[in-house]
Amino acid sequence: MESEAPRAARRPSTGRPVFKNWAKKRPKQHKNTVADYRERKAAIDHYELFGVQSTLDSMYGRLAPDARETKRKLIYSWVANRPLIERMASNPRTATMKCRRDLGTGTTLTAEAEEQLVQWVKGMRADGVPVTYSMLRIMALEAAIDLGLSEDEFRAGWHWVDGFKRRHGLSLRARTRIGQQTPEDGDEVLDDFAKRVQEIVAREGIDIIYNADQTAVNYEYLPTKTLNKKGENTVWVKCGGKTKDRMTAMLLADNSGTKHPLFLILRTSKSKIKAVVQENLTTRQGFGKRLWESVEPMQAANGVVIHGNPTAWWNASISMQFLKYHFSERHDRATKKVMLIWDDFSAHFTDEVTAYAKEGATIEGRISYPANVPPPVSIDGGLPSLQVVLDGGARSTLSTHDGRFYFYDVPAGRYTVDIHSPVYIFSQFKVDISTTGDIRVLEFKYPGTPKLAVSHPLVVDALAQVQYFQVRQVENTIVGRF
Repeated sequence: MESEAPRAARRPSTGRPVFKNWAKKRPKQHKNTVADYRERKAAIDHYELFGVQSTLDSMYGRLAPDARETKRKLIYSWVANRPLIERMASNPRTATMKCRRDLGTGTTLTAEAEEQLVQWVKGMRADGVPVTYSMLRIMALEAAIDLGLSEDEFRAGWHWVDGFKRRHGLSLRARTRIGQQTPEDGDEVLDDFAKRVQEIVAREGIDIIYNADQTAVNYEYLPTKTLNKKGENTVWVKCGGKTKDRMTAMLLADNSGTKHPLFLILRTSKSKIKAVVQENLTTRQGFGKRLWESVEPMQAANGVVIHGNPTAWWNASISMQFLKYHFSERHDRATKKVMLIWDDFSAHFTDEVTAYAKEGATIEGRISYPANVPPPVSIDGGLPSLQVVLDGGARSTLSTHDGRFYFYDVPAGRYTVDIHSPVYIFSQFKVDISTTGDIRVLEFKYPGTPKLAVSHPLVVDALAQVQYFQVRQVENTIVGRF
């Protein structure tokens, strides 16, 4: 049978009663006002010009006699501390302050202990080690134990962390760079690279320096943070379904500020037939027939070059197309070198790309006729074109009306240069091109004669005219009657 004894009454709560019908905090009555440093400086300036009574009348005329006497004494104390007040009032950050405390005043840890923590933070950051709030609190608690402070006396809370940062000029920063080398090492590498570029430019006589940079372009890039209602576990952001799609862009500019056509690599499907794949690469820059009908007018209208592959990544084949597009038709290619600064990516500096850069040597020369050899006469007044043969007929070209000839894109190796003419005899030249593009030339005039080292560009002088018939000797005869 259940007991019917009455339950014990609840013990009333002990503590401060709850006030519900009026303000918990009394309003300020503004009986005690403290002047800031700006007002103190104004009072000092007025005192220097007109005296203390005039200052009290103009600035504190409503004060009672007792308060007026107190303010008079304050003005004299301000005049005594004039250097400090002027320094504080001249700074906009401290002009509105009413009191000044030195950094470290009232801190639980001593100044020496905090200085050790500052040196620890600087040492960790000099080595590139990140320092978090938790790490700082652990070191601060260890310093407090060394000073004999208990956990109740010092807890290294967020108030202390905030004051520690403010006292020593520290802040929690987001990472902007990651790597094995320090920023000072990067500056040293940058200086060495700049000196190397200047030396190459001076040695090779380069006027134009190109800089190419590869970057990824995302079709859709949404912010990672947004304002949202509190308490929701899932924060949904609508997208266009293109957050994973991207393309590769290669930008090129030179030291004159000229921006050259942009190279874009788009993602496109690959045919299952190898012959079609090769046809697309050689004739349509990687696109199919139907898609190329849209891509071709697009790149013509925007002044860009668009390639396509299944990954939208840059590769060695596109690197070759990039170099040939921008540099194969330079008007001063025969006489001037250029410099290209390119990122050291695997698809940029392949063996094929390096070989193409090294094979840019140009063999050039000029045909001339000495005074003892009569020059040929052409209808237009210039020199007739002669056939110039490289390496026994591997390549040939014709000389211009002023006798000049060129062989472009000659790879490293040894070659012979001959001039074919039915009227004149010319020397044979042997040209040696090194892997660095240096050219050395030897001249062979006649069989059996010693070879001569000559400079490049070549100066090919006609040695003599070809004589197909023997010149008949005229006999001396005496005509007379015997």
